[in-house]
Amino acid sequence: MVPDYELAPTVNADTPRQLKAVAEPVRSLILDLVLERAATVTELAVALDRPKSSVAYHVDVLVDVGLLQVVRTRKVRAIEERFYGRTGRTIIFGDSPTPIGAVQQNFLAAAQSEAAV
Repeated sequence: MVPDYELAPTVNADTPRQLKAVAEPVRSLILDLVLERAATVTELAVALDRPKSSVAYHVDVLVDVGLLQVVRTRKVRAIEERFYGRTGRTIIFGDSPTPIGAVQQNFLAAAQSEAAV
């Protein structure tokens, strides 16, 4: 299925912050939900059956680490509603094209050493 927004084929995630963001189950679900269709925080909150404020926090974390982006906006009354989508179809960790789930050892070691600080 073709996404309803512009989507790069891959996005590199090469920082411990990005790995930590994806490892959180709610954030991983959010990334799955917006793969084919952009969604608002309200739509995501309904789909996840979670409070809107909680989902907004997780969306902000994903935006901050560069895995989620605003793909379009629309005016609803006096408020601008943002639709979020992924920055890439496949998330690649490390220097080589290793898809998520097959994290390279050196990258994992770097994440562990940063977390220990």
